[in-house]
Amino acid sequence: MSATTAVAIYAAVVATGGLTWNVASWWLDRRTKLAVRADYSPEIPALTVVITNQSTFEVAISAIHVDWIGEDGERHGRVLGEDFTPDDDQGLLRTITGTPKKIAARDFKHVFAGGAAVANALPPDPHAFRVMVGLAHGPSVTAPVRVRAWGEA
Repeated sequence: MSATTAVAIYAAVVATGGLTWNVASWWLDRRTKLAVRADYSPEIPALTVVITNQSTFEVAISAIHVDWIGEDGERHGRVLGEDFTPDDDQGLLRTITGTPKKIAARDFKHVFAGGAAVANALPPDPHAFRVMVGLAHGPSVTAPVRVRAWGEA
């Protein structure tokens, strides 16, 4: 093998590696990345969901679904809907069902539900409690709910 052949093979390997790196970086930057945190306090009762868009683009949330395993061992669920009325001006999503709500790139939104709406919709002591955030395009994101006393850090 001549020196020019060895240099050509080396250049082809380096170019292929560089192209692979760039394609992988491009793909990772354009993936939807959401962080979901949820806290539930049965004494109040209150449910708080924080959705953080870690993507470099805007995402649209189509639904927030809460489910748990009941005393009967079966999975039960509810979709958070129009009976929860937080204020958009405070960084909150007013309603979840229906028209997708948008979260800007590198931004977050809170969804707070409290009072009778939560007391009637959720059990007082759920087991295996989780929140699923459905996206208008792409897969849903699931996060466990931390059940804690009100005011507990």
